[in-house]
Amino acid sequence: MTDRGRNSSDALLGALLGDFVKGQAMQTYSPGVRDAIALHRAIDRYTDHHETVRESRGNTC
Repeated sequence: MTDRGRNSSDALLGALLGDFVKGQAMQTYSPGVRDAIALHRAIDRYTDHHETVRESRGNTC
């Protein structure tokens, strides 16, 4: 995603939909929205597995 793309309507929509769109529904969105959903999920994975976040949740496994 380019710098310009991060502020696009597609990027904003995908960032909001990242927790809600599942499975085949992804295919109904434009490539820009799908990219933003993927970015949202990658950020979630990173933060969910970060040691500080896991410790704050009491989940160090």
